[in-house]
Amino acid sequence: MIQATFHEADYWCKGSIDGFTFEAQRFDIGSKYGIEGGRISRLVLRDKFGAVVLDYDRGWEVKPQSDKVSNAYLELLRVLNNNSRKKDLTK
Repeated sequence: MIQATFHEADYWCKGSIDGFTFEAQRFDIGSKYGIEGGRISRLVLRDKFGAVVLDYDRGWEVKPQSDKVSNAYLELLRVLNNNSRKKDLTK
């Protein structure tokens, strides 16, 4: 389950998924800077201790290293790339 709050002024959203917290910068259309050409140009995923387990900032800094991180990442891509911007999101 994803829980997120969007900040309309700067395109950032923050939330949680499967025991991780995340911050993502997401735009209305995809770009060459987005993950796989999508709408997410920045994404940080942290574990319950605050350690960064995934970091994308217009390019990969830290790629997913476990199935649990990969699954959370793929779900975030699916939801954040396919939903219109909303103030709050729970999926």
